[in-house]
Formats: sequence, C-alpha cells, structure tokens
Amino acid sequence: LGADFDHMIDGLLFGLQNSRPFQVYSQRPWHYAAQKNGKHATCPTKDFYCYFLNISNCAPTKPSTMEGQFLTDGYNKQYDIGRWMLEYIARPQTWLRKAVYDFVQTRIAIQTPCTVFHVRRADIVLHGNWSRRYRPIEEYVEAAKNYSVSNKNILLLTDDANAIDEALAEFPHFNWMYIKRKRHRGAQGGFENQIPSQNPQQELIILFSILKLVKQCSALVHTTGNLAEMIVGEMDSSATRINLDDLDTEHELFSANNSFSANLSRPSSFAS
Repeated sequence: LGADFDHMIDGLLFGLQNSRPFQVYSQRPWHYAAQKNGKHATCPTKDFYCYFLNISNCAPTKPSTMEGQFLTDGYNKQYDIGRWMLEYIARPQTWLRKAVYDFVQTRIAIQTPCTVFHVRRADIVLHGNWSRRYRPIEEYVEAAKNYSVSNKNILLLTDDANAIDEALAEFPHFNWMYIKRKRHRGAQGGFENQIPSQNPQQELIILFSILKLVKQCSALVHTTGNLAEMIVGEMDSSATRINLDDLDTEHELFSANNSFSANLSRPSSFAS
C-alpha cells in the first residue's frame, strides 16, 4: 500500500512541475480492489477508485509514452509536500470512511499509554539481493527499553501470524493488542500476496483503520518501509520513533543472505 501511494505522489508532483494533469491508470486489477485472478472485486473497475475520490477530471487512459522517475522521498517528513499530496490522493469515499470508523470503534480496544511495534515480514525475504531481514520481537522490545520507552501496552502491527505467537510466548508480561484477522505465516503467502483473507476490501479497511489506531500511541518501533512512513505521518510529531534499521551495524539492510532469516518465523522457534 505504501509503495503504491509513493508512486502516485511522484506522478502528481511530476504533473505539477510540468503543468500536466495526473491520473491513475491500471492495466490489471489493483491488488486491494480484487485478487490477482480478478475475483472478489470491490467494484466493477477493480482499481484504486473503488475506494478513493477521483484525483483528476481526466479519464484514466493508457499513456502513449512512459516517463518514469522518482522526484520526491514520498512522505518521509510529516509535513513536507509529499505528505500534503498523500492527504489529497487518499481521500476516501464516504462508505470507506464509515467502514473504517466502525472497525476502529468495534474491533479493537486500545489501552494507553501505548507503543506501536510495526513488524513487517511476509515477502520481504523473497526479493533476492533486495531481501530484508526478519527481526525477532526481542529486538523491538530491547530497542524500546534502550530508548526509555516503558509502555507495557503494545499495539502489534504485523503481517505474520507467527510474530503474534512469538510475542505472546516470549513476553507474556506485556499487554499485546493486535487485530484478530487472517494472516500468512512467515513467507508462506509468496511474493506480493497482500490478501491472506481473500477479501481485498476487508484488507484495505484494516490498513486504513491502522492509520487511525496509531494516533493513540506515543512511540513507534519499526523497520524501513513505505507503510511505516505512513504510520509515522499519522502519529503525533512528539512521538518517539525508533527505526531498527538505523541502529543495526551487524547486518546489511538489503542482501540475498537475509532470506535465511525466514527460519525465525516458525512456531517451533518460540517458547512453549
């Protein structure tokens, strides 16, 4: 999700800089609007506009030329131009706003003060030389402790069901808060399979609910990633932010060797 919005931010900025309109065109179903095979579609167009208001009056048409370049570092700074563009691009339709509101109110109770652990796993070990490492929950706990973040209420955001088992087994004295939903275990979902529930609409509602829930917490421990940057942008500017990748001097951020860290995400690895 974060990467998709990052690309759209670049496209909108390119249009503004060159006095040209910008529009989103999809050659295939957007992965949050339908499954890869086109089934379980949110709407007939199976695209970004199943959920969001139109960016431009121009019709989505296939471009005659491809002009690709990265113009901005997305939304790394909470109030930079990329952040304002994201606010414009991601204007939800009324039904989505209502669905997110209902989800936040009924699906999880947040106890404060709280810290967010964003544990990204799934297919990050399947990118060849650009693979990233699965980090154990222990690294998140230790980083929070080292930065004097003492909250025992932890909002655990993860795409790996094993990460939840790991947290509960190894650190039972924490109050682990997490959304009860279908998740892959480790990399079992394969490359870019963001829909473990087989329900694209529900997955998108959950992601936008997360962006509301994190506002209640005062600290974030995370790794490098586009969704992590979106979470940073939603939290208060005074929140403590700890990027584990910035602290790691022992491992390469991107390496084919990181694929072996997938062995971490196995139930047999956790305490019983």
